[in-house]
Amino acid sequence: MTIIIKNIDDFKKISKYCNCELQNDIDFKNAEFEYLIDDFSGIFNGNGHKLKNIVLTKNISYDGEG
Repeated sequence: MTIIIKNIDDFKKISKYCNCELQNDIDFKNAEFEYLIDDFSGIFNGNGHKLKNIVLTKNISYDGEG
């Protein structure tokens, strides 16, 4: 499943195994999240766009792939 991300509400639809495509820059200023996936296993294609002012409070590791 591919999720097209154009705004914060679309970003909240990300699931563990989905593929995501960012369609534009998104500013997360003043946005709140109850949960962000611990072990995302999909593909996140940023298409050269940026996620601005996003605050992640958990440690995140990168496996070097992708």
